Amino acid sequence: MAACTVDGQAHEAAHKIAIIGAIGLAALTAALFAVQTSSGRAEAITATAMSTTITIDPHYGATFAPPPTNAASTAVLTAQQGSAQFTQQASGSSDTAIPSSVTARLGLFTLPVGPDCSATCSNLTAQNGTAYTALNALAYGYSWPGGMCARGNDINPLPDSPCTEWIFVDANTGHMIVWMRQYQTG
Repeated sequence: MAACTVDGQAHEAAHKIAIIGAIGLAALTAALFAVQTSSGRAEAITATAMSTTITIDPHYGATFAPPPTNAASTAVLTAQQGSAQFTQQASGSSDTAIPSSVTARLGLFTLPVGPDCSATCSNLTAQNGTAYTALNALAYGYSWPGGMCARGNDINPLPDSPCTEWIFVDANTGHMIVWMRQYQTG
């Protein structure tokens, strides 16, 4: 398996771990959605369009911006359908109502991953020398309070911080783009 390089160092092992981790997190998240749904609301949920750009993770450059004015009519899926498609793909669950603790928003999601790595990163979008997992992708952002979230790593531990959990799902396919945390400052 080929991997992108950053500063001359290959990150193949980290890339494999990230993929395995993403699959595990997707299954866990879908299960969480399904469990929360059993005590959540059953009525149809609509997404609120983003009105300002927010930075989800400043270290990665992840942003969620307002969609074009006609985005709700051009998205193939509704917020409820996007959530259902994601939950069905990740867990096989048919219990797909959006939990009452989850807020759905429609916007343009961008997540850069590093320098353009040409054919090595063929599944990524590249623009101006940067590779992206998503670049202004029309997406539903499903968010909920994450409580106190661990930060840092074993080498550089940081104190826990309040956070918001986010799952970004492609508004046209229902495929998960990424699950990430937005740490609160202050």
